[in-house]
Amino acid sequence: MVALNLMVVFGPTDDSYFVTYGRRMHYKNMPDSLVKTFKEQADMNPMNVAWLRMHPNGKTWVAMNMYNLTLWYDLSIQADLLPYIKGDQYGAKKAASLSWTDDGRGYFVKLRGGDGWTMDVPDEYPLQIAQLRRQLSDFDQGIKTILFGQGGTHVYIFERGFVAHFEGTAEDSEHPLNKIFQEFGKPGWDLHETSCLSPYNNRHFLLKFQQQGTTTLQMRWSLPDAASKGLKELMEIAEQPEEKAFLARFEQNTQNAEMVKATGNFALSMHARYLFGPW
Repeated sequence: MVALNLMVVFGPTDDSYFVTYGRRMHYKNMPDSLVKTFKEQADMNPMNVAWLRMHPNGKTWVAMNMYNLTLWYDLSIQADLLPYIKGDQYGAKKAASLSWTDDGRGYFVKLRGGDGWTMDVPDEYPLQIAQLRRQLSDFDQGIKTILFGQGGTHVYIFERGFVAHFEGTAEDSEHPLNKIFQEFGKPGWDLHETSCLSPYNNRHFLLKFQQQGTTTLQMRWSLPDAASKGLKELMEIAEQPEEKAFLARFEQNTQNAEMVKATGNFALSMHARYLFGPW
C-alpha cells in the first residue's frame, strides 16, 4: 500500500495553511519559497518529506527529506538557527528536527547522531522538561521533537511514546484535542513527527498515531473549513486509478533509487577500508 504522507502546517490565521496528500498540495497564503520548493525540487515532492515546520509568522519554514535528510528552508530563518541547518565544518551538529513555540520567539532543535538537543524557549518549558527528565531516564536520548500549540499546549514526541501537556481551554477533558490524547494515551502508541498543532487555534491539528510493532496508523485531524475542503479534494484525486498507479510507481522508483544509493555508499566504504584500513 502506498504511503500517501498527509501533512499539514498552519499559518497565523484560518486562511493560511499548507496541506499535502500524495504528490499534490492545497495551500493558501503561504510563502512563495515554500510553494516553489515543493513544486520544483524533486527532493521535496510531498511523498519524500519527513517533516515540515512553519514559523507562526507564516513566512519562515524548514523541511527535511526523509531519505537523504537534506534540510530545505526559507532564507528568512533567524540567524541563531542557521548553524543547526548547515551543520559545523565536519557536517555534524545538524538538526534532526526543529520546531517553534506558538509565539515564534522560542525554538527546540534535536541534533543528529546522538548529539543531544538544544532550545531557547520561555521559562515555563525548561521547568516542565526538568520534571520530565527526572521521570524519564532516557529523555535526552529518546526525545525526537516537541510540537508547540496555541497558548502553551505542547507535545513531547519520543522514539517510543509521547507526553502531552495542555494549557487553557485544551485542559478540559471534553476538549477535542484532549479527548484524542485520552484515546491514544495508553501504552503502545507512537506519534509521528508529521503531526502538527496550530499556533493560533487549539481546535486545529493533525495527529498521526502508529501502534508500536505494527503498520497500523490512525489519523485524527481538525482543520479550517477551506483547508478541510482542500484535503477532501486531494483525497478524492488520490483514489483515481491513474493517480494510484502513478503514486505506486513513484514510491517504487524512489525506494529503488535509495537502495542503489545505499549499496553504492556501502561499497565505497568497504573500498576505503580496503585501501586505508578501518577508522
